[in-house]
Amino acid sequence: MWACPFCDKRFGQNPLPSSPGQSGDSKGSKPHLCCDCGKRFVQSFNLKAHVRTHTGEKPFSCSVCKNLFISKGSLQKHMKTHTGERPHACSVCDKTFKQRSDLTRHQHRSSLLPVYHNDQEDLRRTVAAETAVKR
Repeated sequence: MWACPFCDKRFGQNPLPSSPGQSGDSKGSKPHLCCDCGKRFVQSFNLKAHVRTHTGEKPFSCSVCKNLFISKGSLQKHMKTHTGERPHACSVCDKTFKQRSDLTRHQHRSSLLPVYHNDQEDLRRTVAAETAVKR
């Protein structure tokens, strides 16, 4: 009988390969299996954080507001709400963001911006033209 190291579930045999690529199937690159939903992970620490989404465990606490988080990374992102840190800046309009994902969303959603800011010089001309029209 094999017991999952992250929960109390037991299986007839270990569903995980002893090392990546030894399972004989295409899942060898993601050997860490969630016993609850079947999602697979490359790293065991990613599985451990994922299992918390099922258990509700939130072991990381904000020292400022006491909010709880499932991962250290989630807590670190949250801390920027208290520090005011905005390290991600748009190279075209200089608007700043707390999260890289917010910057990416800005780049994709702005009606003035070509997709992904691929051509920055063309983008600057477009922004300048739009600004001139609004004056």
